[in-house]
Amino acid sequence: MWKQEDANPVAVVVGQDTPNVDFTLGLDLCPSEDSAGFDANNDGCIDKVEDLGTFVDALFMSDVIDSTMHTSLHAKIDAAARVATRDNVCAAVNMLDALKRQIEAQTGKKISEAAAPVLLEFITNAQTYMLVMTGVGAC
Repeated sequence: MWKQEDANPVAVVVGQDTPNVDFTLGLDLCPSEDSAGFDANNDGCIDKVEDLGTFVDALFMSDVIDSTMHTSLHAKIDAAARVATRDNVCAAVNMLDALKRQIEAQTGKKISEAAAPVLLEFITNAQTYMLVMTGVGAC
């Protein structure tokens, strides 16, 4: 179980054996960003596809994601991050949709029921931010 003093800059798990799991720091690590509406893990930073892998790593280190699932999630995240350009933003969004379906299917199995909603929200925020920032709007 992680405690605040063991925290890394991405996620903290407090009481992971209880239903009240906290995957957030509650600190503003990005004071120059307005992350309102785009900050699932409450770290003050906008949730971006390029930061998703680090968040998944922190969840894995907190024992709320199985090691094989961690590897599988990373493969999908890395692929989406590689294609996340203005010309390929819809491909990245679609890859992240597949990732969300995988997370939903593995919730309560290889991904804890407490971690899944925060992870899904992070991905949705990253997708929305990508669409807004590239001007694509929707796929």
